[in-house]
Amino acid sequence: MVTIPIGSNIIYIGDEQLDIDIPAYISNNLVKLPLRAVTEIFGAKVYWNGAEKTILILAAFISSGNQR
Repeated sequence: MVTIPIGSNIIYIGDEQLDIDIPAYISNNLVKLPLRAVTEIFGAKVYWNGAEKTILILAAFISSGNQR
């Protein structure tokens, strides 16, 4: 289980904790999450292309048997 407290610089992954640079926060009734920290927890790689101002997320997805 992953727990992301609003305003905290710590994300809890089970019984472990991960220090992060930028905390989750709420803006205009929407929760904003630190994208890199959250995606890397799930094994994805995040790449920033400054020239194009785009983010590339590479992730291997494992099917749970529910095919679409």
